Amino acid sequence: MSIEFWLQLAVVLTCIGVGGRFGGVGLGAAGGLGVCILVLGFGLQPASPPITVLLIIIAVIACTSVLQGAGGLDFLVRVAEKLLRKKPSAITFLGPLISSMFVVFCGTSYVAFAVYPVIAEVAAEAKIRPERPMSMAVIASGIAITASPMSAATAGMIATLSMYGVSFFQILAVSMPAFVIGTLCGCAFVYKRGAELENDPEFQRRVASGEYQMLHEDEAVMAERAEYKPTKTVKLSVLLFGLGVATVILFGTFKSLLPSWDIDGKTVYCRRNADPDGDAGVCAVHYHLRQSAK
Repeated sequence: MSIEFWLQLAVVLTCIGVGGRFGGVGLGAAGGLGVCILVLGFGLQPASPPITVLLIIIAVIACTSVLQGAGGLDFLVRVAEKLLRKKPSAITFLGPLISSMFVVFCGTSYVAFAVYPVIAEVAAEAKIRPERPMSMAVIASGIAITASPMSAATAGMIATLSMYGVSFFQILAVSMPAFVIGTLCGCAFVYKRGAELENDPEFQRRVASGEYQMLHEDEAVMAERAEYKPTKTVKLSVLLFGLGVATVILFGTFKSLLPSWDIDGKTVYCRRNADPDGDAGVCAVHYHLRQSAK
């Protein structure tokens, strides 16, 4: 490998490190800076924008926004809260699993933010260090993206592996068990991380100063939670969203359900990544028409 390769790798790693330190918009800005250096400084040819991935992200966020607007996401948070409070002693395992299941269901890790406060509260009430379930919940929610049939990451894997005959169901058959096993292993690793709260001097100081009381909700909030009753519309929104997820899995697993056309005696399915020349964004029909025009 040439020195130029190592310099380019150093630029990429440096931008990732700087962007990760700032987080949020800073990560995107650092990525843009890295692209500018690689293109303008090293003369690398930029690839085409990932339009398909961007459209998938927009679609997922739009669907999740509709679910939130209909009250379905709040309903799911209430269900998650009930599950967590039934077994508070197992919050280190239940917290990451439930928050990551939100991500698997919705296809974006942002929905897990609604569960994080509940995990922290239940852990504190159970006298369990909140950092144990919280740290693993954040990691598990990120891993869950690769196991979600609605995520752009899964769509990217389909676009890459479909040319090798790997189906949508086969990808999930690997990513789902890997996600569950990895999450459970991570939860086991942090299960006894740090001192117990009763033996933690910092926690005892906060209890003595009254700061710990801030982790408990007041009576008005608890009364509102007890009186919450989801309407039929709220439940219907969750059902429709779930049917949408099931439809994506169904069409992705059984190719025969996809639209097809008979072209020159051959059945052509409209699916991504059908271009043998390597253009992952070309539909099979479009590729055939393009070849016919040559």
